[in-house]
Amino acid sequence: MDIYDIIIKEGVNMKAIEDMILKYGKVLDGDVVVVSNFLNQKVNIKLLKEMAIDVKNHFN
Repeated sequence: MDIYDIIIKEGVNMKAIEDMILKYGKVLDGDVVVVSNFLNQKVNIKLLKEMAIDVKNHFN
């Protein structure tokens, strides 16, 4: 399952993204976390919009 499957099945929220980072992210030297195996240079407008809404709700 990748991040796009989660978007379709569960909707987008920061918890889903956090879970993907914890499960598939790789930590390199210097505390760099690599997420390119499930997030890449493609821009997913739905994901970006949902993330923005979540950030807005968090700070309101």
